Order: sequence, then C-alpha cells, then structure tokens
Amino acid sequence: MNDASHPRRRFVRSDSTKDEGPMMGGIPTSVLEDPLLNVAIDSLLPKHYNFEIHKTVHQIRKYEATCVALQMPEGLTMFATAIADIIERFTGAASVIMGDVTYGACCVDDYTALALGCDMLVHYGHSCLIPVDQTMIRTLYVFVEIQVDTTHLYQTIRVNFPADRACFRQRVLTSPYEQATHAALPVQAQEPTTSKKQPTHIALVGTVQFIGAIQAIREALTTCPSEDDISARKAIAPKEESEIAGAEHDNSIFGTSGAHGAFKASVPQIKPLSPGEVLGCTSPKLDASDVDAILYVGDGRFHLESIMIANPRIPAFRYDPYTKRLQRELYDHAEMRRLRKKAVLEAQATLEDASLPRG
Repeated sequence: MNDASHPRRRFVRSDSTKDEGPMMGGIPTSVLEDPLLNVAIDSLLPKHYNFEIHKTVHQIRKYEATCVALQMPEGLTMFATAIADIIERFTGAASVIMGDVTYGACCVDDYTALALGCDMLVHYGHSCLIPVDQTMIRTLYVFVEIQVDTTHLYQTIRVNFPADRACFRQRVLTSPYEQATHAALPVQAQEPTTSKKQPTHIALVGTVQFIGAIQAIREALTTCPSEDDISARKAIAPKEESEIAGAEHDNSIFGTSGAHGAFKASVPQIKPLSPGEVLGCTSPKLDASDVDAILYVGDGRFHLESIMIANPRIPAFRYDPYTKRLQRELYDHAEMRRLRKKAVLEAQATLEDASLPRG
C-alpha cells in the first residue's frame, strides 16, 4: 500500500552514493556530460531558460532524496511536467508538482511539501529570501535565469538616453513638473557653473531572471561606445528615439556630444535580495539628487511599481525583454496616497464601532 509518507519510486538508481568523478562548478562532469540527460534537457525545455537541471539532479542524488516537491510561479508551471519527468528518469526520486503557485520569494511552501511526504523542495523563480537553514526540509532555489538580447538592450538605451545629464533632462524628461522637481533639488542648485559635462546616472533593476543581463549592460554603459556601436544605433534610431522622447522625427541626439559618452550606471541592492533585484514588496530607496532614471528590465508592472513607490521623484522606464520595447512608466502617487488614507480611515472607523458597548 502506497501513501504520501512512503511514495512509490518509479525508477531506482543502481548506486547513488558512488563517486561521480571530477567536479566542475560543484557539479560532477559525469552529470554535466551525461548525453541522455542533455538530450532530455534540449528536447523538453526552452534553450533560453536556465532551470539548472544538472545542479538539481546532482543535489537529489547527493542527498539521496526520495520524493521531490516542485514549486513554481504561474508563468513557469507549463514546464513542470517536463522537469518532473527528467527528475524521475535520472534520479529515481518521485516528484510532486505543487498545485498552489507561488506568488513571491516569501512563499516557500516547505510545510506543505513536508506534509506530502517530500524530503526535498525545489523552489523556482525567486532568490533565496528565506535561508535554506530555516526551512523544514532541504530546499534548493533555482532562479531560472532567462537569456536576454543584451545587444539590443544596450543599443536601445544608447538610442533613447543621452549620456550627458543636462541633455537627458532636457530631451527625455519632457514633463515640466519633472524638470522643475530636479531643478529644485538642493544638490543640483549648489552645483558650480562649469562647462564640464556630467554623465547621466541610470539605476538598473529587474527581477532575478534578468540579473545577469543587468550586470552585463552596466559594464557596457560605463564605457564610451565604439564607432561600430554608434553606426548600429543610428540604423534603428528614428523610430525608437521619438517614441521615448515624445518628439516626432527628432534625431538631434546624435548631433550632440552627450550622445556617445559614458553613462554612470549603478545596480542598487537591498538585502537580502540580490544586487539589482526588486520585488513587489521590497525595493531600494535611491538618492533622487544623484540618480537621473530607473531602468527596469522585465515584463509587467508589479515589481516595477514597488521601486516607483519607493522613489517618487525619479523617472522610471521599463524594457520588456520579450517584446524588446522600451517605454516610460508613470505612477499616480497622489491617488495611491488618497486610497491608502481612505482605507486607514475605514479601518479606524471599524475599530471604533467595535469598541462601542452593545445593548
């Protein structure tokens, strides 16, 4: 009789504790170079998604797990059955696909996995917000890094954002309110009048899937572009530039010296998240007198709105790696404060009503 505490093992490995040979990056080469495993990965999973299958297989074998729970956000559940098949075939462990999707890095459902008889949990799509030594069962975090066309991302930034701070604020920040806000900052008012140009400071953030791309373009943006880069950007400039700058057929950025210089690019961090990572509930507070723009790499607005709320005086832009579009994002902070105040007053009134004596 099979139950949840003693799951039936569909595959049995011959010897899980034997020496698997030399290691590469903490993973045995026998696992990395397993031809059948590599064929299964290539045929069942998309090539631009890194599910760290080799690492997962090695960890399951190393700790002799017998039942593995797979927990994923909704956007990755389409790959759950393929991953489960690979795990069962190449480790001998049974797998459980958790039906309740995870909505954040804090939703590590180790208690449910334990109740289902699992002795290992693989949590996909988030960083290690909850330390592995605090979970009820052995837990493996898989970020699921997604490959991005970093060349297009880099060129798109160069096309739309002047590297000179004054030029950026004049041409990109077209709202009079925003320009007045920047001019009113004390640090800006105290800047000496000099002909020396200052670089545009861009804070690069995104979800954990795109952290690798963020680090790559940060290094590229802080150096002056080559002639080949400039020629490539001019070929795609007219359409994309006018879309962001708000001016039709405006190619004047390429006629300025600020177009081809080096940016000041930073990757802010708020611990325990990874550098550049933001969540819907957690984002770093930036210095509005120093940072000129926030560039978020990712799809949707949920996580982006977190850093927009935390930094209302810094303009935000979003680059969608799937559609390859860069667009300006706005947030109605006044409406948010109005709604929150209304909710607080309603809750306060409820408490006052509850404290009244009942006849």
